[in-house]
Amino acid sequence: MRVAQSYEIRIGDEVEARLPGLACFSYRFTGARVGTANRKIESLRDRVLASARERVQNAMDVRRLPSLAAFSRAFPELVRSARKPWLDELYRTVSRRDPFPVVNDALDLGRLLALHYCLPISFLDVSTLAPPLIVRIAPPGAVLKTPTDKMVDLADLPVLWDSAGPVGPPLFESLRAMPTRRTTDLLLVAFDPPVEPRLDEAELRSRSANWLASLLGSRPVEG
Repeated sequence: MRVAQSYEIRIGDEVEARLPGLACFSYRFTGARVGTANRKIESLRDRVLASARERVQNAMDVRRLPSLAAFSRAFPELVRSARKPWLDELYRTVSRRDPFPVVNDALDLGRLLALHYCLPISFLDVSTLAPPLIVRIAPPGAVLKTPTDKMVDLADLPVLWDSAGPVGPPLFESLRAMPTRRTTDLLLVAFDPPVEPRLDEAELRSRSANWLASLLGSRPVEG
């Protein structure tokens, strides 16, 4: 009998010691039809970007965002290096009024959820993952390739890991786990550091399900 794989994410002890109270939520969705530049997303993107631009006017505003500041305090390596978290880079794009970096509808929706909640939230391609999943401190020499083909040094930073190696979140996006046009099953991963206001998990679940159903035609996987 085949046993269903679990996509629950565990926070490792080392990460918990550095950032006590960090919470992680994951939800599966199936039946996604992933395209590029879906016109239905445009009005949603405009609303989310308008709200985000009210929150950040410059780079200093980005550094003060509670979730990013929490990770920087817990992992000062981020401040001392050129390794900017993807959410930091996205908000800097917003503060500069640069065009939103369109990739595909699934990746774009994850980024819009991240901007809406000001938290590291993203969609991963379930078919690329090899549970069990754990957020651990990356060892020296650990690297991954981002969706822009940039190699990032992960050493000493919290990284989602599966049995095949580093996946990326909460601080980095990964080419390996990035949804593509062939993706049908998605895993939403959301990280909520211990700063106020805390994430309303039920609201996130409802909003993400509504966005995915109306824009990608996908539905939640129960259980």
